[in-house]
Amino acid sequence: MLTVPAPASLTDAVDVVLEDGRRLRIRSVIADRVRGVDADGDLLIPLAEPGQHIPDDHGDEYLVPLTPCCHAHGKGADSATGVVCRNCYREVDPKYGGPGDLSVAVAGARPALQFFRRRLAPRAASRAPWITTEAAVRTLREPTPPSADVSTEDWRSRMTATLALLESAADVRLSPAGHFLAIRSRVHRNRPYRWYVVHVATGAYPIRLGDYRPEDSADPHGAEMDLSEEAVLGYLDAIERLPGRRGGLVDWGVAPVDLQAEISRWEDPLIQRDEHDPEHAYRRLPDAVRALHRTAVLHALAADPARDATTETVQKVLISLLEEPLPPMYDRDPAPVADYLRRLLLDFNGGRRRDRSDRRTPEARRSDARTAQVTILAALTTLGAHPRSAVDALRARAAHLRQGQGVHARAEQLERGALLIAELASPVPTERQLLRHVVPGDVIAFLHPNFLRPLDALYVKQVVQVSGPVSYLGLGLANGAEEFIVPVIDLTYQHPTPAVLMVLPDKSLRLHALEERPSVHTLWNAAAAVDHWAVLPADAVRLKHDALAERIRVASRRAAEAFDPPVTTTSTPPPPPA
Repeated sequence: MLTVPAPASLTDAVDVVLEDGRRLRIRSVIADRVRGVDADGDLLIPLAEPGQHIPDDHGDEYLVPLTPCCHAHGKGADSATGVVCRNCYREVDPKYGGPGDLSVAVAGARPALQFFRRRLAPRAASRAPWITTEAAVRTLREPTPPSADVSTEDWRSRMTATLALLESAADVRLSPAGHFLAIRSRVHRNRPYRWYVVHVATGAYPIRLGDYRPEDSADPHGAEMDLSEEAVLGYLDAIERLPGRRGGLVDWGVAPVDLQAEISRWEDPLIQRDEHDPEHAYRRLPDAVRALHRTAVLHALAADPARDATTETVQKVLISLLEEPLPPMYDRDPAPVADYLRRLLLDFNGGRRRDRSDRRTPEARRSDARTAQVTILAALTTLGAHPRSAVDALRARAAHLRQGQGVHARAEQLERGALLIAELASPVPTERQLLRHVVPGDVIAFLHPNFLRPLDALYVKQVVQVSGPVSYLGLGLANGAEEFIVPVIDLTYQHPTPAVLMVLPDKSLRLHALEERPSVHTLWNAAAAVDHWAVLPADAVRLKHDALAERIRVASRRAAEAFDPPVTTTSTPPPPPA
């Protein structure tokens, strides 16, 4: 088993895909030099420096294996094996002192998805002229409007609530570069204390600068954060030093009239918007503000995820993230998992009452608060490319809930979440990937999309049989998501009907009947196969209803059941508390 040392930071990593499908996580500083692995699974890199070539006996590139402890070269030494790691001087096998033989080559690599800690710039884009909290507070009392459309007098009147928060503050902290004040206060004596981060030069709340009316950015409503003091300090540091997708920082020291344009240029390092979308320019500022706030919160959360996981701030940020068009993970589309986890978190609501119709008992809400914490941490570890931690945590919580009294709906929801994550990160092809290789005669069968239905009540919704070769519409790079059509015969009804199954990236499967009056059936929840649908051999059409339903259920789980971590990494985030 290959052991990857912890990178310098959680963002300093790259996912490398081998030609046999295995995925490895390695440090980005060596990623472009890795050629593959040897028979023992050790990384191989050229002996020559970049740009040079040292041939082996066959004229190929001379490759050497890297030590499993530090991913460094081995060197001769007075030790039991005669070779030690050049970095930590640990005794290693003699093979690390000689050439290596390439067993499996690298097929491709991409930056590893990390939604925890981001790499910050060495310093902020600018330094505020005030260097003490007292000086920043004096400046905040005489703010400059962030928009030329608002007069100074009107802006001061809009700042009344902020100044009231400042007067009754229990704590005030200045950001490292001096551009922000974090004020711990409350809007009413009966309300709990919360943190409010305000831009000193303008008196605007950065989280509200994306509002469609710029003058609303001084309204503290919706700008409060119920984070811990440690997380707020991390947030202050991150919001000043977070680089965007193109590497730029937000310069919070520009003139107030230029502030919105400055922020709108910041782009989420992972979420890429379609610049050809006519709504893109209109929504650029709101998207940038939300992405910057979200990334800063997740960065601040990284030091101790369990500490602030169930806060409303983190839950809102995570739900917002799960609504985004996430990039491919493990070479697959994460949308089904993200959508399921988002709906699950909305249902739990962090253990808080949703509205007057919420009939949960206080005990049930406390249980949901704990379940929400586990789910939030599972979502973060999944998005942070550590699915094993997520699956184990969800299953452990489900087992704990089953030991209690009452219904087990929550346990079943968590177990399904674990199955979806396992399918996403499975080492074997998923049902959706198997669709690309179906041949005439294969059967594609769908269950009714109700995953909480007991097994004895499962029933088959749709059965189609492949009638011809797959036709490709286009070829996409994301998650191997080709657009293609599968010609089928719909066997669901009394009279078999010719149809085509449309397979499109990021969408549910759609069945188009080929009749005089064509009909379209959208097979809901068909993006993830678990307990919904499966590709079966031709003999499945002869099965009776109950046997076919059970066959679909078992086959639909084969990718999830085969889930196993392809690589052990020492950079796994801390597991959720027991």
